[in-house]
Amino acid sequence: IASLQSLLIGGIEFDTPYAVTSGPVAPAGSRFELFPSQQAVMLAQYTQKIPFLVYFDSSVRGLNPGAPVEFRGITVGTVTSVQLEFDPATSRIRIPVTIEIEPQRIIPNLAAIGVERGKAMAELVANKGLRAQLQTGNLLTGELFVDLVLVPDAPKAELITTGPIPEIPSVPATLDQLQASATAILNKIAKL
Repeated sequence: IASLQSLLIGGIEFDTPYAVTSGPVAPAGSRFELFPSQQAVMLAQYTQKIPFLVYFDSSVRGLNPGAPVEFRGITVGTVTSVQLEFDPATSRIRIPVTIEIEPQRIIPNLAAIGVERGKAMAELVANKGLRAQLQTGNLLTGELFVDLVLVPDAPKAELITTGPIPEIPSVPATLDQLQASATAILNKIAKL
């Protein structure tokens, strides 16, 4: 920023991203993309996105497109859509949630692995118990996010690749499990 006046009317800050090594000086007349914020600059480096589908049986109130997808507290993607699906043949209602995993956030870079990334996700689902679970991100607003968790004692499952988007199995949210347990206990007490 050249001066206080520039600061007040809006200046432009130049910086070299952390992961970029120094290179030659840009020639005169070069064009640079401007970003509205430092966060937008950071998000722009994740150019590859792999879509996955997750079906949830419980309420998804508070889960919106743009919500984070996390693994052990680290954002690895985002929710892109939340819909309602009704099958008239079986009268079954399901909630498909589409997420995008950004492989460049994961080291070693899964984007460089190419075709192996599908095998890596299938391996995590089948042998490590990777499941998607809804978690509360903010208790005051009720916002939810998708948490990818490793459930060692999860029933056997596989990454479903028969549809256009691979499907990751889900497990009930911790709160849903507690509510189910409390309901079962209350029912036993009521029977007594």
